[in-house]
Amino acid sequence: MKKLDELPNTHQIGAVQSLSKELRAIHEKHPDKVLFYRGHCDGSYEIKPSIYRKVEYLKKEDRLFHEIQCKCTHEFQQCRSNLDKLVKMQHYSLPTRLLDVTSNPLVALYFAANECQDKKGSLLVFVLDPSDVYYADAPEVTILANLALLPFETDVETDEGRKLLIHRINGDASNAYFGDVRLCNKVLCVKPYLNNTRIIRQSGAFLIFGMKNRKEKMADSNIEYYELKFQVVKKKMG
Repeated sequence: MKKLDELPNTHQIGAVQSLSKELRAIHEKHPDKVLFYRGHCDGSYEIKPSIYRKVEYLKKEDRLFHEIQCKCTHEFQQCRSNLDKLVKMQHYSLPTRLLDVTSNPLVALYFAANECQDKKGSLLVFVLDPSDVYYADAPEVTILANLALLPFETDVETDEGRKLLIHRINGDASNAYFGDVRLCNKVLCVKPYLNNTRIIRQSGAFLIFGMKNRKEKMADSNIEYYELKFQVVKKKMG
């Protein structure tokens, strides 16, 4: 991802108005763009989904996908696609290819502030063209969602790997296509269906992360973002 101009001011949460000025400035600088937000408190935070935080997760990704459905079958009966199933897994804090973002900066700030008591945090502001925001049934999204079903050792540049991915895609949606391995090497912003109370309350969306030819090689991304830094200060009682 590409980090845009540095915005060095650190704000104390409670003085949200000063932070709002910078958000307005970003809106004014990018009037034709769509903005999404994510808050966190770890200064060394890397922008990547939970499945890429430990190689052990990646090695078990396909088994995790199937095991949770075996154990909680009723929870997944209403899912219309494998993306829906990943969203459900994300809800249960299982490692997935999804990274939560929101269209509401106050939601992102709220979650970051809860985690960052008396610590420094950051509000990430992702800047996208409207054409780079995908709906849940987009063929490109279907391809990335079905990477979760591939065994760890799969190489999609081989005939065997391509056939396996095509098989998974065809079983998930008839509108998807796969003709080039580079379609896997993407990070897409997805607006999911509003069929989940958590997503509705949080104005939720996701970044879904693909891979290069193998799972251990996370996809490249050209999504641009700003980082707004802040300091959480506990309010003294009395």
